[in-house]
Amino acid sequence: MRLSKPIEIEGVSQTLAKGNCPVCAFLKNSQSALLQGGLAPEEVSGICNFHAWALAAAVNVANAAKVFRNLLRLGCDGCQECSFCLHLREAENAQLKELVRQLDRHLVLDWIMRHGVLCRPHSRRLRQVAPVRLHGAIDEIDCRTSSELKSELEDLIARSADGKRVGRECLDVWPSS
Repeated sequence: MRLSKPIEIEGVSQTLAKGNCPVCAFLKNSQSALLQGGLAPEEVSGICNFHAWALAAAVNVANAAKVFRNLLRLGCDGCQECSFCLHLREAENAQLKELVRQLDRHLVLDWIMRHGVLCRPHSRRLRQVAPVRLHGAIDEIDCRTSSELKSELEDLIARSADGKRVGRECLDVWPSS
């Protein structure tokens, strides 16, 4: 996992215009912040393999060392739930609810219907927490996003089949989260 420098984001509404799933963008930023010291070493009582490797690669080496030392002191054997996953799941649930509140605003709903992006997992999760009156809009966003992704993937495959160099420059169309 490549950590990005976290920025001050208070909620999912600040990530809507980024050109990718706003929940993913918020969570990526939150995860970077947690791994770079946003979660105090004494708050970490368990860690999954993914977050252990990400923490080991974090810029804040002193914080990572303190987290791992704390886990050793606690006798962490991998049976405890990952503290990072737990915080991110709580943030995800809160941001999905916030996104539902934002979709109740006509201007936000109109904008996201035309320009917004939702990844498939967050589209499904959003549908679970949203009132029925928003299900059609969420389904339309999901359908449009899937159609755009399919088209971009087919274009990428076609360019590589034509013998054109397909590398990082072709991925500029891919929304970064």
